[in-house]
Amino acid sequence: ILVHNARNQIKILKNKDIEVAVKAYRIPSFFNRIMYTFFRKSKAYRAYHYAKKLENIGIDTPKAYSYICFYKYFFIKRIYPGKFS
Repeated sequence: ILVHNARNQIKILKNKDIEVAVKAYRIPSFFNRIMYTFFRKSKAYRAYHYAKKLENIGIDTPKAYSYICFYKYFFIKRIYPGKFS
């Protein structure tokens, strides 16, 4: 189910009793593709790990599920974090 479709997309994926919210960040500019590939962590990586940190200190947030980064020609192309809703 597509929930939001603008600069980023948010979809709810269902499989039996499990619902997962997946966010698709827009394709980064060439400069940001270089930055996220070599110099800083991707948005998906940070979203996943910050959610884990919030869980660990007791702040209520959707459970971080996973993240994935796709590469094309050695640079980040698409980025997806996922959370249980």
